[in-house]
Amino acid sequence: TRGDATVTNYGQLTGKNGIVVESGFTTEETTATSSMIEGDARVSNEGTITATSDAILVDAELNLVSNSGTVTSTGGAAVITGDGDSFVVNFGRLAAATEQDIAVSMGSGENIFAMTDSSELVGRVVNDGTGNALLLGGAETGELDLGQVAVDRKFSGFDTLAKSDSGTWTLTGGGSSLTEVWVEDGTLVFEGSIEAAAVTVEGAESVLAGSGTIGSLDLGEGATLSPGVGSIGTLSVAGDTLFREGSIYAVDLVTGGDNDLVSATGSATIETDAKLVLDITQSAAPFDITARYTVLSAEAGISGRFAEIEEDYAFLSVEQLLSLTETELALGFTRSLGTDEQPLAFSSMATRRNAKAAADAIDGMDEQSALYARAVVLTGSEAPGAFDQLTGEIHPDTAAAMLDRSRLSRQIVLARLDDAAQLGFGADLSLSSKGAAAAPAAAADWAFWMQGFGGWTDHEDDGNARKADASGGGMLLGADRDLGDWRVGFALGYGSDDISSSLARSEASVDSTYLAAYAGRDFGKATLKLGAIHALQQVDSSRSVSFGGVSETLTADYDATTTQIFTEGAWRMTAHGLGIEPFANLAYVATKTDGFSETGGLTALSAGSETHDQVTSTIGVRIDQDFTMGSTQGRALIGLGWRRAYGDLAQDSALNFAGSEGFEILSAAADRDALTLDLAMRFDLSPTATFSVGYNGLFGEDSTDQAATAQLAVRF
Repeated sequence: TRGDATVTNYGQLTGKNGIVVESGFTTEETTATSSMIEGDARVSNEGTITATSDAILVDAELNLVSNSGTVTSTGGAAVITGDGDSFVVNFGRLAAATEQDIAVSMGSGENIFAMTDSSELVGRVVNDGTGNALLLGGAETGELDLGQVAVDRKFSGFDTLAKSDSGTWTLTGGGSSLTEVWVEDGTLVFEGSIEAAAVTVEGAESVLAGSGTIGSLDLGEGATLSPGVGSIGTLSVAGDTLFREGSIYAVDLVTGGDNDLVSATGSATIETDAKLVLDITQSAAPFDITARYTVLSAEAGISGRFAEIEEDYAFLSVEQLLSLTETELALGFTRSLGTDEQPLAFSSMATRRNAKAAADAIDGMDEQSALYARAVVLTGSEAPGAFDQLTGEIHPDTAAAMLDRSRLSRQIVLARLDDAAQLGFGADLSLSSKGAAAAPAAAADWAFWMQGFGGWTDHEDDGNARKADASGGGMLLGADRDLGDWRVGFALGYGSDDISSSLARSEASVDSTYLAAYAGRDFGKATLKLGAIHALQQVDSSRSVSFGGVSETLTADYDATTTQIFTEGAWRMTAHGLGIEPFANLAYVATKTDGFSETGGLTALSAGSETHDQVTSTIGVRIDQDFTMGSTQGRALIGLGWRRAYGDLAQDSALNFAGSEGFEILSAAADRDALTLDLAMRFDLSPTATFSVGYNGLFGEDSTDQAATAQLAVRF
């Protein structure tokens, strides 16, 4: 017959021959198809063919064989094509009996053998003619030893290699017979040597990479050259290099001096609109802004320049520098200029006051300092987050938390003095069955009490400092007695608080030992309370920094103290069985922190000894009601107040990096005005013992402080 023949197998063929399609009379040896044609022959196998001789034999003017299944020959070739032009593509498995046997035999026409990164070939592929091509495809990764593409090797009779599809193929070894290599899609990585081959790269999705040697290079429009494989590399060219219009040279540079390079023995030509794309990776070594980085060398000379250098470095300008001999092209760096023709300030890329302060401090450091060298290579997208991490906000946040958390111990002492029975409003801790004060009990020298407390404080992001939280608790043990008209006492205790900032995984812990003294008395319906508390504290801080090749955890430990003095005046009255007590109090709190130096890396901060203080006042009213619950008598209390803070609402810390000037960092600001809420219940367990539970809250616009307490008091 005349025309084309197409044979498709979806099933399983077994016999001496599998499929025979040829231009001439055939015997009945085939178990599938026997025909006589003049034209194209197409064979597609998606099943399994097993033969004891040749599995697929195709002999026509144009031979097309596609295998997505398995073709096996135990005594011949898996595929044989005649002398017409042939295209054999293997997506599946083609297998001869052994690796040394011929798996695919192609005639004297112009032949293409294609394989994918997922295909399997057992045996050799041979060609009788010349001008044949080996095509590498697939969407994943594959590897080919160039030494196997040579006469009498696994791939024999091939002059051209072509790369298609989106996957990546890596070429290793040497000694190949190839004279041409084409990259039409995906990535081809040269890690071997192929000095006799001219390499052409075409198409916007095509990439040539690696650190091997090629004969010449023609980089087409939209194509990319990227020496190395995920790292720095030198691609050697034993001939000429041509960067065509619209081509891309992707250069990787590692701080410390290493960078990609194309080294040619011939000439290098850069046409109009060719582009260089620069990517700087920060390593352990700092970036040297004064160094030159050679990216192209050509022994026969370089002509042209890259029309554009694409980069995203906030503080660097890049220029191309041609050597006097015009054989080397290097990159040089200077600081980018702002609108005032001065170097663009690091702080121009920071978005918050604290970050700007840290950025300015680094900007003022010596250009050879390691931290400056890290910062100058930041990209526009990296810089804001990097400077945020460098502020050390956890340190002023800790000082602010120690001031804020002092309120818990102060409220406990005031609450102890608020017990009317201790100040003359009912001489006994117990109440009569009708809720009135009972007759005075026998005089008691000392009352001992124990109170546990726990609470949490939240400060919202104020536009400068990030959100910060503190939580913790502790216990106070105290004793008091009458001394003339006064009730005097003292207390000892321990507390622990954890402070965290939403910035850069920053946290601190504060362990406190409390020493307290207090006194109170009544003047008829008026009462006066006085107190002082001194806390000895140990601070441990930790923060993490990660940007631009820097990954560090910075820690510090130092001592601190918090001292507070406070007073409260109140006027007690009764109405309809309720106790009503308007009050006003005033407190002064001062926190002193020792100097410290963080350890852990080049972003470590230091600070000197500092003192932070705050004055607060609260006015409000407390209302209490006696009650009986079964056989237990007690008292319930609710209090509302308005607290006002004076002076600076944000605490500051003066910090510095090694080699930098000092800079000021602020904590999140506290609220100037806040509402206070007190809830408490006291249960009289016996004439000399009481148990109390309470809640205390402070609610501002941007911060909250809440605490719960439980107290046991016993008189002897």
